[in-house]
Amino acid sequence: MKKKKVLHVLKSNVFSGAENVVCQIIKMLENEFSMIYCSPFGDIREKLNDYGIKYLPILGKFSPLNLKKIIIKNQIDIIHAHDPGACVISAFSFSHKRIIAHVHGNHDNMKKVSLKSILFLIASIKFNKIIWVSNSCLDDYVFSRFVNKKSEILMNTINPDVIYEKIKTDQKENFDCIYLGRLSKEKNPLRAMRVIHNVVKKVPEYKAVFVGNGILYQECLNYIKTHNLENNIYLVGYQKNPYPYLFNSKTLLMTSVYEGTPMSALEAMCLGKPIVSTPTDGLIELIQQRKTGFYSDKDDELTEYLVELRKNNNYYLKLSIQTKARFKEINNLNKYIEKIKQLYY
Repeated sequence: MKKKKVLHVLKSNVFSGAENVVCQIIKMLENEFSMIYCSPFGDIREKLNDYGIKYLPILGKFSPLNLKKIIIKNQIDIIHAHDPGACVISAFSFSHKRIIAHVHGNHDNMKKVSLKSILFLIASIKFNKIIWVSNSCLDDYVFSRFVNKKSEILMNTINPDVIYEKIKTDQKENFDCIYLGRLSKEKNPLRAMRVIHNVVKKVPEYKAVFVGNGILYQECLNYIKTHNLENNIYLVGYQKNPYPYLFNSKTLLMTSVYEGTPMSALEAMCLGKPIVSTPTDGLIELIQQRKTGFYSDKDDELTEYLVELRKNNNYYLKLSIQTKARFKEINNLNKYIEKIKQLYY
């Protein structure tokens, strides 16, 4: 029987959290469906090539017309659109195809009446199903009451075997904590650096690694130099394989303004790394306070907890064991695969 063609549509052309989720979905279901990745042309092509994923780039403007041309030319059966912008463009392509909308984060402009939230509401008429990665993503959407019947919560998941395989390929030096993500406004890396700076005042030998790239890279580098943190904070940029850094770090630090269900958090939990974070969206659902990590919106509390984990190794080891147990409890890979398959039939 001929495989159904599923076109995954994204507005971004770089690799980050949502793009990671999409690649995982494609690899999980590529034996049953013909899976294709579609986005504006960009650096994402290198990552897709590594994964062996078919890529159909949009070479011109990311518009309904250009997307429609790709849909028709490639005889697409199902559109799986990711995040509000791509969802709206997909709905307005007038393709008369089954459309799955997938919202990966609790975006600020979806929490209020804005052009994006209104366009998403209008576009929702064309959506067969809307997937939200956390309860807060749906609850905080300003027009949630109008889309509730089409909506379903589906927390992200990962394949632990992939993580375990990748940590074997390379070994890095040990770090007390890791920041893993884009150096961008919504991830707030400068706040993470301020927290680390406060920790260093109490534990001068404390070492943190920042893995990722973004528009705030130079500002982060300047912060390190200005505060003489060259021996405490290591800015290593984007890494094709960040997992050895994660494996050799004790704790994941996150200071995001908003999130969905971060893949980096799941990856950390898989490896038994407690998470210290701001209280954002899906992270509140993942972290069990003082059992698998800690969340607070106060920098001094985040600082004190990181210091406690650094100084009390018995407590840290207990948290690590509990974090792995929590991961096994929430990461149901088979259930996730079955749910996505149901959306395509």
